[in-house]
Amino acid sequence: MKNVCFFTLLLMTFSVNSQKKTPKIIIGIVIDQMCYDYLYRFQNNFSENGFKKLMSRGSHLKDMQYNYIPTYTGPGHASIYTGTTPKNHGIIANAWIEESSKSIVNCVGDPSVEGIQSSQLYGKSSPHRLNTTTITDQLKDKHKESKVISISIKDRGAILPGGFKSDGSYWFDYGNGQFITSSYYKTEMPKWVKKFNAKNNALSYAQVWNPLLVKNSYSSEDASPYEKVINGKSAAVFPYDIKKLCDLSQSFEPFTMSPFANNLLTDLAITALKKEKLGQDEFPDMLCISYSSTDIAGHVFGPDSKEIEDMYYRLDIELGRLLNHLEKSFGQDGFVLFLTADHGVATVPQKRVDEGLSGGYVFIDKVVPRPPQKK
Repeated sequence: MKNVCFFTLLLMTFSVNSQKKTPKIIIGIVIDQMCYDYLYRFQNNFSENGFKKLMSRGSHLKDMQYNYIPTYTGPGHASIYTGTTPKNHGIIANAWIEESSKSIVNCVGDPSVEGIQSSQLYGKSSPHRLNTTTITDQLKDKHKESKVISISIKDRGAILPGGFKSDGSYWFDYGNGQFITSSYYKTEMPKWVKKFNAKNNALSYAQVWNPLLVKNSYSSEDASPYEKVINGKSAAVFPYDIKKLCDLSQSFEPFTMSPFANNLLTDLAITALKKEKLGQDEFPDMLCISYSSTDIAGHVFGPDSKEIEDMYYRLDIELGRLLNHLEKSFGQDGFVLFLTADHGVATVPQKRVDEGLSGGYVFIDKVVPRPPQKK
């Protein structure tokens, strides 16, 4: 399965259990906004069952580089799964101005489709702007009996990995707190997803987010001037009552920036493995998982925050839980897994300035003058 790994070499890749025979299932994991240095910054507090297991037992590729800009979520996921660059696959950003319509379009937005079990704003999405096939499409072309399932909190994190021939791509609806899809894939939601949503609505996972470890275990300080203060908080410090914050904002956005959204996604992944009977016959299947909350929280708290550090300790536990399920279900030689990131993140520029390092901000309206207003 060397070809599978080739398509994932953007930032870092782990392949668990190299093997000569065709695996029963391939698991592709993208951690949104994960910086390579997190592997070593947080290593002392990782368990033996998550990141450390992947690093010690898999192929750890240390010198990977991007050959395109910008490194956003959309281009990153498309590049990982197509094996080519935005010039060729067409996903040049998360959104851009479309020349034909002179309007801003989303990389997976598709007004021609309808949401399935979605609220009004979150279901009209598909891979129709993707110009090339994905490794998941190639798998379906090789074995029509193979199944491809892709899941994420973000729509683009589920849709672009799943490609054109996905048997089910599911993403989170900020309006109703459930996983949804669009009419591009389904005419109705599968029964197992309906049951999962009925039992596993986001609010049933929302808890008070406290630090997982004792105070002295963290390399980051809790209070920092470089974090955003979210609505309902007076400072960017623990604890975060996620359910209360969702109620105040009348949105599930606080939930998606919490580690509990990673728990929810892992549970969906394990449920999909069971209910879709992935890896149960001679034709290899593929499950694509994109953990989005690391990015959503990263934009709020920054890469040097205690919140991000804690999220990765908790994500490490989720990876261990997933690996344990895979090994029990398929054996150590029955699957191939890769883990990579769609992009990283830079230190908050003001922090670099305050530390006497190079950095700063460029304000577009200072560089590109606004056109004169018509009278």
